[in-house]
Amino acid sequence: MNIYIGYRRVSSTEQLNGGGMDRQQISINRYVELQGGKVSYWYDDDISGTKELRPSLDRMLIEMKELQRLGTVHVIIDVQDRLARDLMVQEVTVMKFVTLGVKCIASDTGIDLCVSTPSNKLIRQMMGAFAEFDKDMIVAKLKAGRESKRRRLIAAGKKGKVEGRKGYEERCPNLHEDCLWLYTHVRRDMRKYGGFGYGFMTKVLSDYGYRNLSGGPLTRSTIVTIIRTSGVKNG
Repeated sequence: MNIYIGYRRVSSTEQLNGGGMDRQQISINRYVELQGGKVSYWYDDDISGTKELRPSLDRMLIEMKELQRLGTVHVIIDVQDRLARDLMVQEVTVMKFVTLGVKCIASDTGIDLCVSTPSNKLIRQMMGAFAEFDKDMIVAKLKAGRESKRRRLIAAGKKGKVEGRKGYEERCPNLHEDCLWLYTHVRRDMRKYGGFGYGFMTKVLSDYGYRNLSGGPLTRSTIVTIIRTSGVKNG
């Protein structure tokens, strides 16, 4: 009896919500159906392919031991680089499958990555090396692009932040603007407003329906972060 397991991986939560998993599922299901089977279990990770330790992959390796009692286990992936984008990580993961006696098949080629004949091993490792090279080139190009943009921004007299998580000014401009207005036009007149501080600002903005970047309630620390990162001097 053949038991088919689908393993899907994307590099980030953004890709997780952007259809990457759906596309992989279609490809995996199509391959398994051509073999006359059906995927019985799915395991998903939203983590870099350069990481060896992954929550779902690790759980799959543990639960696979029980599934082997029911038949021959086939782990199906969309394409080879969904297993790993680092050659060493790929080889270590494949060896874990080999040790367990299961098959790992890329649906686009139908090649069992666990077959270690000289030719299969050469193809697997070459594909793994190309995947790592492609990943490194993307990282290098993004870094070069960020540096170029940073230099242009600095030359134009603007802030040089071009990477990392976007702040409130970019993701929630209305909250950013209203927060700074309260701070510069109201909070500074402490005596007139009876000690109008960060806590009261938080309550006022919350009453207007504002939330933090994660969709949760505003906190005093959120307001302090907006003020400090805006460059406004404490008045």
